[in-house]
Amino acid sequence: MPPSQTSTQRTDTAQTSTKPARRRGLLFRLAAVLLGFLVVLVVVEVGLRLSGYAPVSLRNIWRLNPLDETRQQRGDYYSLYEENPHGDFEPLPELDGDRWELLGGDGAPRPLERIDERPWCVEYRHSSLGLRERELDGYWPPPGTTRIACVGDSFAYGQGVPAAKTLPRTLEAELGNGAEVVSISRVGWDLSEETKQLARFRQEHHCGKAIFVFVLNDLLLTKELALRNEAIFQRMHDREESLERFRSGLWQLGPSRLCQLISASLADHRVSQETLAWYRDCFDPAKNDVGLDLFEQQLAELASLKDCRVAFVIFPIMRQLDDDYPFLAAHERVAEMATAAGLPVLDLLPEFRGQDARSLWVNAVDNHPNSRGHAIAAKAIARWLREALPEFLEPDERH
Repeated sequence: MPPSQTSTQRTDTAQTSTKPARRRGLLFRLAAVLLGFLVVLVVVEVGLRLSGYAPVSLRNIWRLNPLDETRQQRGDYYSLYEENPHGDFEPLPELDGDRWELLGGDGAPRPLERIDERPWCVEYRHSSLGLRERELDGYWPPPGTTRIACVGDSFAYGQGVPAAKTLPRTLEAELGNGAEVVSISRVGWDLSEETKQLARFRQEHHCGKAIFVFVLNDLLLTKELALRNEAIFQRMHDREESLERFRSGLWQLGPSRLCQLISASLADHRVSQETLAWYRDCFDPAKNDVGLDLFEQQLAELASLKDCRVAFVIFPIMRQLDDDYPFLAAHERVAEMATAAGLPVLDLLPEFRGQDARSLWVNAVDNHPNSRGHAIAAKAIARWLREALPEFLEPDERH
């Protein structure tokens, strides 16, 4: 056999023998990578368990309804919380008898015996007019007093805040003797309903001044924007359903904290991004021309209310309160439209600049302003009224 042929055969044999070795080496490295990845997952899982991590449930706030007929008609209830992060909440009330209904965050009934799982509460007690307000005597305010209506939605109402620490009460305290600030607000009201409720209140009680506390979600929406808003709430519902499946236990050792972390983080990011885009589009004429046209009409109506001077206050969304605040353009547009309608305008955003937004939340689930947020707003409004609108504080004249 020629030497060249022998050499070729040896080379082929060597190459053939090295292929299985290479495959074994590749498989070994792949197995090592997978094993390392598995070890990392286990370490992270153990770390999350040791730290006590559990994703925040959006259904964490329970509700206690009194079954007394009068209080039911007025819409009284309590929100119940696991913790008291800012010291705003109060201990549970004394429960006399069985005339109470306990509901979980999903709206489903819970045995009343489980109420100790939520030892903190905020009470929502309403007047005969259905307002979170004391009963007023007679049509006129006391002599030498100016009555100011604080009109708005859940921000002015004080969702998640005891009545004594809400914007109307703290503003009244800031203004001092001679001012009576009345809360005409409710969760879920938009500008149309707020105007209607102010008119209803003025049939029963004199009120010559009103502060409208505007939040960016108070606009009328097109059908498309309304559907997008519903879709965001559906994603929040889906997030909770997904977490419930993970909590049911995929492992023999219990539910995976890592799976919960990943699922909650992805869902929260998506909801956050879609919510930001939704707020921006609400003030885009190309996306919400109907809502903005109606808003312009509503502002003109407020400016021309008979025997009632209106001031307009813009309350910021409690998110990213720095130079990158995502809704600055919307604030500027609202202020421009309200000023053009002839309304005095105060934008509270500068008062909140530089604040840690999370420190101003009711809690990790409820992003409404807590008592400190209400106090910041009240101080700014009181200062603005004294400096820019002193006539707003003049006592009401009886006639």
